[in-house]
Amino acid sequence: MNSEAVQKKFGRDAKCWNRWNDFDPKEAPHSLGVYVFRVAGGSEIERVKRASDIVYVGSGKIRDRLKAHANPDWENWDDSGWLISLIAQARNLEVSWAELPEEKARTLESKILEEYIASHFELPPANRQLHQLSEITRGEIVLRSVSPEVREKLLGQVRVSARTFKGGQ
Repeated sequence: MNSEAVQKKFGRDAKCWNRWNDFDPKEAPHSLGVYVFRVAGGSEIERVKRASDIVYVGSGKIRDRLKAHANPDWENWDDSGWLISLIAQARNLEVSWAELPEEKARTLESKILEEYIASHFELPPANRQLHQLSEITRGEIVLRSVSPEVREKLLGQVRVSARTFKGGQ
């Protein structure tokens, strides 16, 4: 999962990214949506599996959230704004967003995070909370993380358990 895949999900082209250090969050829309930070210039960050340029995925009122990232509450460590500020001191970041109704925004945010986790076996570097994932997604992540031999062994055990369970009913 990288920013190119996010652009496609947003229905936008490569020009949709704003350089964070030059950006005024007051220019962002007041509306709800999903926003994503990436490393600028095509740079990537090594992950557990494959590198990615995505740094953070979030949703909410876009302007309010971006203002919080630009001006973090350094006394409140529950606020994630400080983490983006720290990363932006070390790397050039860019931000993009898609305006969406709340339910669609939450669904898209979850979908992007699920695909990121499935691709890299971890959250983006600045995301600290694991959103609700379906049981299917959790199982898929586990199955993708093991070798084909181990995967087949696990699936074989699941098939045997399912037959045993059905026979016991």
